[in-house]
Amino acid sequence: MDALSSVLDLIHLNGVVYFIKDFHAPWGLNIEGDNLAQFHVITRGECLFSWANHSPIRLSTGDIVIFPVGTAHWLADSAGSKKHNGQKVIKQINRQEPVFDGHGYATTLICGHFAFDRITDHPFLSSLPECIHLTNLDRTHSSSLDAILTLLIKEMTSKSPGSDALVKKMAELLFIQCLKDYMRSKKETKGFLTALLDPHLSRTMEQMHSSPEKPWTLTSLAKISGISRTGLINKFKRLLGDTPGNYFQKWKLLKSCELLQNPNAPISDIASSLGYSSDAAFNKFFKRNMKITPSKYRREHKNTMIPS
Repeated sequence: MDALSSVLDLIHLNGVVYFIKDFHAPWGLNIEGDNLAQFHVITRGECLFSWANHSPIRLSTGDIVIFPVGTAHWLADSAGSKKHNGQKVIKQINRQEPVFDGHGYATTLICGHFAFDRITDHPFLSSLPECIHLTNLDRTHSSSLDAILTLLIKEMTSKSPGSDALVKKMAELLFIQCLKDYMRSKKETKGFLTALLDPHLSRTMEQMHSSPEKPWTLTSLAKISGISRTGLINKFKRLLGDTPGNYFQKWKLLKSCELLQNPNAPISDIASSLGYSSDAAFNKFFKRNMKITPSKYRREHKNTMIPS
C-alpha cells in the first residue's frame, strides 16, 4: 500500500454528503468551525466564499472547495446576502422544508464533510492547508475527478437501492482525488504532502508503512530510496522535520494505537505484527512513548474500539 493510502486508512477517512440542491438568490450559508472538513461543489451557477480575513473569492460551475482543518467560512450569492446557520439549513433540507426556493438566480450545490481521526499524530494532518480550492481550470486534466462527480450526482438523484452506500464511497474518493490534484497543482516547499511527491521519500515511507515489522535501518532504507544515507536524512529533515528512524518509530506507535482499538486482537499478536519478539519488548516501547501500558491504553479507549 502506498504511503498516502496507508495514512488515510489509519485516520479512518469517512465521507458524508448532505444534499444536492438549487439555491435561489438571495441566499447565504455560515459554516461554523469544527473538526469536520466541510466541502462544497458548484455543479451549476456561481457564488462567493470566504474564510478568516480573506477577501471573497468567486466559485463557478465545476469548482470545488474543501476546508480540511474545519475552518469557519461562508458561501453566498453575494457578499451582502444574509448568511444563515449552515447546520440549521441542513436540517431544514433533510425535513424537506423550503430553503432558498425563491425566483432569483439559481446555484446548484453539493455540500458535505469528510471526517477523520484527528487525534492521530501524523504529519499528514499538520500539512493539510486551511483551504483547497480547485477551479474548473485546475481540473482540465483530471478526468478521474469528473468521473467521480458524475457518478456521485447520478446516485444522489436516482435514490436507487445501494445509492446511499455508493454516495458515501464516492465522497471519500472525491477527497482523495482532490488531494491528489491539489498536490500536483500547488508548489509547497515542505510537509508530508510535498514529501509524497518526492520519489525517494515516497518509496521509503511506503516500505515503512507496509512492513512495520521489519528491522529497518538507515542503510536498508537508503538502499530502497535510491539515494545515499546522508541524502535521505537531509530530505527527511527538510521536508518532514524528522529523521527516517524517528519517523519509523512514530509510525509503529501510531499503528500500535490503531491495532489496540480492536478488542479481539491479542496484544501478543499486535507485538508480533510490529516486529517485537516478546510482549515485554512491546510493552516497554509503548510505555516509553505513551506513558501507559498497552493494556491500559486499550481500556481507556474502549469506547472507540472497532471490532474485527
